Amino acid sequence: MNWRRSPALVLVGLTLLADVALAVPALRYGATVFLLWLAPGLVWSLHLAGGRWPKGAEMAVGLGLGIVSGAGATLVLHYVAGAFPGWLLALVANLLVALSLAAGSRRRLPEGEVPSAAGPPRRWLPLAAVVVVAALPRLVNLGYSQFQGDEGVIMVRAAAALMGDAEQLFLHQKGPLEVLVPMATWSLSGTIDEFQARLPFALAGVLGVVGVYLLGTHVLGRRAGLAGGLLLAVNGYFVAFGRIVQYQSLVLATTGLGLLALWLWCEGRGNRWLLASGALLGCGLLAHYDAALALPAAVYLVGLRLWRERASWRPHLPWLLAALALAVVVVGLFYLPFALHPNFANTLAYLRAERVGTGGPVYNNLLHTLPLTVLYTSAYYVVAVAGLLVLASWRASQGRWRVVPVACAVGLVAATWLGRAEGGPGPAVAIAAGALWLAAVVWAGRVAPSERAIWLWFGVPFLFHYFLVWDPRTHVLNAFPAACLLAGVALQWLGERLQRTAVRRVLLVAGLGLYALFSGYVWRTFVDHSPEVQRTWPEHRSALYWTPYDELPRFGLFGFPYQAGWRAVARLVDDGELVGVYASNEEEEITRWYTLGSERTYCPGPDYYLIAARVQDEMAVDREDLSANYHLAAEVRVGGETRLWLYRSGSAPVQPVVYDAEDFASPMRPADVLPGLPPEVIPVGTVLDGRFRLAGYRLDATDARPGGSLRLTLYWEALVPTRTSYQVFTHLYDGRMWGQRDSTPGCGLWPTSRWEPGRLVRDDHVLLIADDAPVGALPLTVGMYDLGSGVRLPAAGPDGVPLGDAILLTTVVLQ
Repeated sequence: MNWRRSPALVLVGLTLLADVALAVPALRYGATVFLLWLAPGLVWSLHLAGGRWPKGAEMAVGLGLGIVSGAGATLVLHYVAGAFPGWLLALVANLLVALSLAAGSRRRLPEGEVPSAAGPPRRWLPLAAVVVVAALPRLVNLGYSQFQGDEGVIMVRAAAALMGDAEQLFLHQKGPLEVLVPMATWSLSGTIDEFQARLPFALAGVLGVVGVYLLGTHVLGRRAGLAGGLLLAVNGYFVAFGRIVQYQSLVLATTGLGLLALWLWCEGRGNRWLLASGALLGCGLLAHYDAALALPAAVYLVGLRLWRERASWRPHLPWLLAALALAVVVVGLFYLPFALHPNFANTLAYLRAERVGTGGPVYNNLLHTLPLTVLYTSAYYVVAVAGLLVLASWRASQGRWRVVPVACAVGLVAATWLGRAEGGPGPAVAIAAGALWLAAVVWAGRVAPSERAIWLWFGVPFLFHYFLVWDPRTHVLNAFPAACLLAGVALQWLGERLQRTAVRRVLLVAGLGLYALFSGYVWRTFVDHSPEVQRTWPEHRSALYWTPYDELPRFGLFGFPYQAGWRAVARLVDDGELVGVYASNEEEEITRWYTLGSERTYCPGPDYYLIAARVQDEMAVDREDLSANYHLAAEVRVGGETRLWLYRSGSAPVQPVVYDAEDFASPMRPADVLPGLPPEVIPVGTVLDGRFRLAGYRLDATDARPGGSLRLTLYWEALVPTRTSYQVFTHLYDGRMWGQRDSTPGCGLWPTSRWEPGRLVRDDHVLLIADDAPVGALPLTVGMYDLGSGVRLPAAGPDGVPLGDAILLTTVVLQ
C-alpha cells in the first residue's frame, strides 16, 4: 500500500512507534500525548476528509473530536472500573487507529461533494502564522510556575478519581472535562508534573484559536478571519488560561470548532459535519456551562440552512435528530448521574448565590470588570477591540440605523457612569442600549446572514455576563472570540475602502505597531517571569502600558507566573526530611499537592512553618507563635532570590540550609497526594446526622490535671456537601463543665461549609481544665451544633445505633 495515498497507514505506523515508546521512560510522556490526544483526532480527521490527507478545517475539527472521544472514554472507564489502568485508554486509541486503516480504503466522500482543495502554498502561510503566534505565548516557559489554587484542586481531584473515588467529578461544581484531561494523561504516563499536566490545555488553546480563525475565513472572508485569529492569539485572557490546568481553552476549542463544523454543513458539506458539531458542542458543556452561550448561534445556523432549503428540508430531519441525540448523549453521560447526586442542589445554589446573584434582575459590570480586562489584555487592546466593534456595527447598519451604534455607545458610557452607585437606572439603561445596539445590527443591518451568527455569538455572552450576572469576573472572556472576528471584519472593510492609498499604508504601519504592543504586553505579563510582574506590582509597573488602577484587582487572577520553590518542599517531604504537621501562609489548594498530603493545621504549635513570599491568597498564621517559638532552618531560592522559608521549633542550627528550586523536579504519582488516616490515630467511625463522620482522634493528656490542659486532635470526614458552618464542641463534662472548647474547625479557618466528602479534615483543640476540677476520671465528649439555633447534630454509631447528641470519646483521668 502506497503511504502517499494512504494516510491511515502512516497513522498506524506512528501509533505502533508510540506503543513501543511507552516502554521507554524518557519517551513515555510524549507517547502518551500522541496516543490520547493526537492519534484519535487524526483518525476523525481522516474520516472527515474521506480517507484523503486532511486539510485545515478537517484537521482542526478532527483534533477537536479527539478531545471528545478521549474524554468520553476516560469518563466511561471511570464509571465502570473506578481505578482503571492507563493501558485501557491506549487500547481504545489503538482500536480507533486500526478501524481507520480498515475503513481507509473504502471511505469516500458522498456523491457530489467536492473535497477541500489544498490551494497554493501561500494559502497555508496565514494558518501557519496563526499557529505560531498562538503557540509561542502558550508553550514557552509553560512549566515555570508552580500549580496555582484551582490547578491544585483539579489535580488532587484527578488523583482521587484515578485511585477509585467515584465522588470527585460530582463534587467539582463545574463540568468534568478539566479533570478528565489530566486523569487520562496521568493514567498512562504514570507520573505528572506542571508542564505535563498543562500541555494538553495549551494545545487545546492553540487549537481553539485555529478554529476561530478558520470559522472567520469561511464565514467572513480570509482577511477578516486572519485579523480575528491573530487578535485572539494574543488575547491575555486566553493566553493566561491556556497556560494552566483549567477549562477555558477546552470551551474555546469545542465551541469554536463546533460552530465551524456546523457552518461547513450549512455550506452544503456532508451530514458528518453536522454530527461532528453535535459532539463538539455537547463536549463544550462538559467543560463548563459557559459553552451554552454559543448555542443560540448554533441554532441560528441550523435555521439558516433549513430556511435556504425550505422546499426540501425533510431529508435533513433525521440527521438533525441524530446530531441532537449525539449531543444529548455526550452531555447526559455526566449530567444525568450528576443530577441525582446530593451535590447537584448545592451547585445550583452556589451558581445562583455566588455567580448569577440574587439582587438583580440586571447589573452593569462594564466598569468594575474593566480593571481585570485591562490587566489581562492591556488598555490598548481593550480600546482597539471596542473601537473596531463599534466600527463594525456602524458598517453593518444602514440608512437612519447608522446613528444607533454611536447612540448606543454614548448610552453605555452614560449608564456605566450612573452605575457606579448602587441602584439607580444605570443597569437598566445599559442593557437596553446594548440590546438595541445588537438588534440594530443583527435584524436591521445589511450584514450577510452568515455574519449574523457571529454577532449572535458575541452578543449573547456580552449581554449575559456584563448585564445579567452579578459577579462575572474572568467569564467575560466568552465575548472575545466573536469580538475579535468582528474586529477583523472592520479591518477588512477599512482595507477595502482605502485600497492602495497612503492613508492605508499609514494605518497598516500603525496597526502593526499596536499589535506589537499587544503581543509585548502578553509576553511580559504571562511568559517572561523575570520579574514576575503581577507578583511584584507596582515595583515593576511599566510606564509604556497605562492602567486605570493603582492597585491590582484582588480576585480573578489566574495564569500569572508564580514560583515560590514548593517543588523543593515536595522532594524534602518525599525524602523524609520534613515530617509532622505544618502550617503555612499559602492556601491549602497549593500546599496539599507539594507537601504530598501532609497534615496541615491552622492553629499555633505545628511542627514546622512554611512561609512563602508574595502570596496571592494569603492564609493567616500565628506570627507571635512563629517568632517566639521557631527558628529559621532552611531557605528555598528561585533565581537566586529567597522565596520560601522553613521554620522549625527547638534549638537553632548554626546556619540555615539553602536550597535552589531549580535543582528540584516534582513528578507525582496519584497515590503521592492522597494521605490516609495517620497510624497513631484512634479510630471512631461515629456519624453526626448522616453529614459528618468522626474518623478518629488523637489525645495528648500529659498535662491532664486541675488547672492543666488537654490537646485534642479530631479527624473529620464529610459524607455529603453542606453549606452550613457548624461549630464543634469538646467538653470535659460529668454533669458539670470542667473544660470546654467550642469553635469553628481549624481554629476558625476551615469551616464545615468548605469540607468535601472523602477528604480528611484535621481539627485541633486545646481544652483548659478548671482549677477546681476533681482528681479522677472524667468523660470527654465531642459533637457539632448549629451556631444560629444551638441545636446539636444527633450522633449514631457505625452500625446506625443512636448515641444521643454527643460522642463519648474516652475517659480522661486527672492526676
